[in-house]
Amino acid sequence: MKRFGDVPYADHTLDLASEELYGPRIEKRQILDIILADLAEAEAAVPQKSAMKNDLGRITKGAIQALTARIALYFGTWYKYHGGADGTQYLAIARDAARRLMDSNEYSIYPDYRNLFLLPGEDSSEHILSFRYSDETSSYNARIRGVIVDFIQDPTKHLADAFLCKDGLPIGKSAYTVEYLPLGKEFDNRDPRMALTIWRPGDPFRNEAFVPNLANQTKTGYMFKKYGDEDSYANIQSKIDEILIRYAEVLITYAEATYELDGSISDADLDISVNTIRDRFAGNPDCLPHLTNAFATAHGLDMLEEIRRERRVELCSESLRYDDLIRWKTAEHELPQSILGAKFDAGSYPALTTGKDIILNADGFILVQDGNSRTFDPAKDYLFPLPLREVRLNPQLTQNPGW
Repeated sequence: MKRFGDVPYADHTLDLASEELYGPRIEKRQILDIILADLAEAEAAVPQKSAMKNDLGRITKGAIQALTARIALYFGTWYKYHGGADGTQYLAIARDAARRLMDSNEYSIYPDYRNLFLLPGEDSSEHILSFRYSDETSSYNARIRGVIVDFIQDPTKHLADAFLCKDGLPIGKSAYTVEYLPLGKEFDNRDPRMALTIWRPGDPFRNEAFVPNLANQTKTGYMFKKYGDEDSYANIQSKIDEILIRYAEVLITYAEATYELDGSISDADLDISVNTIRDRFAGNPDCLPHLTNAFATAHGLDMLEEIRRERRVELCSESLRYDDLIRWKTAEHELPQSILGAKFDAGSYPALTTGKDIILNADGFILVQDGNSRTFDPAKDYLFPLPLREVRLNPQLTQNPGW
């Protein structure tokens, strides 16, 4: 439904003689209600994590609550921003499912953000559901984002600039001036998650000071650190379980759904959601201050945008960003932008010639792809086209608009 919108639906096994095999598309709201009803039934029947200590990796009540919240938030905001139907009931389902999980006290924020995505953090208090590496089959987790995806989809300047300065304010509003050179300088006085998400130039990397390799490591000059240890980058194999759902996402879902429902959020609700995540770094000199209504008002911040920013930087590289842009209906503005990378430091790359080996924009940042070559048509691109083979096989299937 996220990809195609309305889709055919069957609730029993089909054979070649089944009429439903060639049935029409069903309005996705009907299917969504069935999915949520199934999840509600499962939530009532499945035990909590604490009752399954000797059966790690299986579905728990918390996993069902978290999935319910994720699905309901997606479609609640989809209906709100794409129009055509009221998404209020789904936003309420998302908020309430997240709150039930929070009130269960089965999960908590793991204090070590770096190790949360590595072997020491597996099955921690923050993990709700993971795609698990199996020693029995010795099947390396080829889906791991910190190993494979980083070589295909690198961090960008747009992401790096999204991390707040340590006074809790974005670049341009902060009292701290962000300097991009020499390499790694832009990480100073920033949200601690920045240097734990993106490898900071100069940090130790395989017994050397890290300098991004623009030939075979990254096209942008930034490289994800999240999920990636040095050994994994060396052999493209990982035994690290991939987190599918974790507690921090549930907290941000609670904050977002609450704000979308009410048009506001109390400081008390911010404290049990966004600020609980920020408190992971309590004691760190760069720990962000709490997000409060008074703070947002005093500095001219949009509360919804700050909640969305928190989601972006906390959950980046966890395969949620594209879905967020689609459901918020901001993809038409975000995706056609130029893809920029780090500020190019000629001293760190003496063998590269600008204009030949590396292309820069007017401000000296690596230009990976010009915005003029990137398009997103809001009339059609918020949904994928139905596969032509399926349309040919089933005359009752109608193609999505514009395709």
